[in-house]
Amino acid sequence: MVLMAALLIHAYALTVIGASLHLADGEDPADPQGVHVEVELPDGLHLPRTLTVEDLGLPLDLIGLDEALAEGGPAALPEAWRTELLQALEPAPPDEPVWLDFRRPFGHLPAVPWERMLVPHLGRPVVRLPFSAVLPPAAPDDLRVAVCAPWVRTTALRDFLRTVVPVLPGARVDVFAADTTAAEAVPPDADVRFHLPPTQDPQAPPPAPGRPSADPRPDNPWLLWMLDEIGPGTVDVVHLICPARVSENYGMLDFGASPAGTENPRSIRLVGIGQLLDVLTRLGAWSLSVAMPGDRTPRRGEAGLRIFMHRMTGLLSGPVVLQAPAGPADDLAAAYRFLHTPSHQPMPATPSLMVACHPFLVRSRTTSSAPNKDDAAVDWIERALRDCTLDEDVLIKARKGSTEPSAWVASSQRILERWTSDLLATEVDPAAPTPASRGVTDALAFISRSIETSVRAQEDGVRAKGDDR
Repeated sequence: MVLMAALLIHAYALTVIGASLHLADGEDPADPQGVHVEVELPDGLHLPRTLTVEDLGLPLDLIGLDEALAEGGPAALPEAWRTELLQALEPAPPDEPVWLDFRRPFGHLPAVPWERMLVPHLGRPVVRLPFSAVLPPAAPDDLRVAVCAPWVRTTALRDFLRTVVPVLPGARVDVFAADTTAAEAVPPDADVRFHLPPTQDPQAPPPAPGRPSADPRPDNPWLLWMLDEIGPGTVDVVHLICPARVSENYGMLDFGASPAGTENPRSIRLVGIGQLLDVLTRLGAWSLSVAMPGDRTPRRGEAGLRIFMHRMTGLLSGPVVLQAPAGPADDLAAAYRFLHTPSHQPMPATPSLMVACHPFLVRSRTTSSAPNKDDAAVDWIERALRDCTLDEDVLIKARKGSTEPSAWVASSQRILERWTSDLLATEVDPAAPTPASRGVTDALAFISRSIETSVRAQEDGVRAKGDDR
């Protein structure tokens, strides 16, 4: 992961704020003295500083951090440091975002709402560097979004429908919600479908006696319902509106009662990264956004949710967005417009959001005078994607072809993207790949070419049958 961030910073000549725990010799990472912060511009290092826990105004353990956020933290960063930060960033183009890079040891620093503390003072976007070097898919003209809001009486669902949906022309939105009356907030002429909750909860099939299931399904009924209703189709973006729980080291999403109103045991209502990633993969989704309802009390779990979303940045090729707590959806709409529509526009500064996305996406959307990138490093990333993942024409055939929708093609692409990301993260010298990395590249290329051959043959067969009629 360290190599991944360094690769992206070097390849795209990024302006970066790096953050890591400040530890004394032999100090336990669970009890750091503060945070070491440094500004890196493409022309060199500026402003290395250490902020104490008192300077930060927040504890650095996850439980303590969660309690502080629930009480309305954080306090503002020290004024003197903010002034120094602005001076250090003066050489950067004013329309260029600042990228956050968490460097080992970073502990629970990703759970700190840096955007709320920095954006109002910097006056420019702050974006988190993802833990994946894989380029995101191009914005389609028929974006497909699945929205899941498993709790009743959440204004965030209506805000999303009224404010975000109108900025996505041509999008199709599937809504799975406990509050079906929110359908009244759907804008006229929007392609939004509210799915009626089942009277009985969908069940994951039990494994055969004596053997594990060859295709284990998630056990959360909301996720099962989404899979059953959308399959064999696909979606691009999944938007979840739900609270979270926090433990000592991680967070989980809380889906509450089932779609049919059944109270779920804790083991089913709480969804971790593995189960959610499995569902996103099955749906072919490459982007995730989560809004944590701000109208629920007590408002706990934000720190755990931030850690959850931080980990998701290394597992998805597209943007990862968090609004915690969910407030007016203007920032979320601005982010969706920028991230998921092909128009060129300045990147919005959104202090209420955590946004992580690939630098290529930002550069492709803006007309900023960005610093020159390292073309050799960028070419290496793009070559790895060409070799190890599916060609765009195959993905389009599976998405829009005359054959039955092929979710397995999009799912395979998501898996190939993750494997390719892992490959890029472990390569030390792109100019001299190791025998092991060459072997992995060859294996991924074989898999991707086999899938491409199958899809093209299937489409050609359907076309031939049509010509015979």
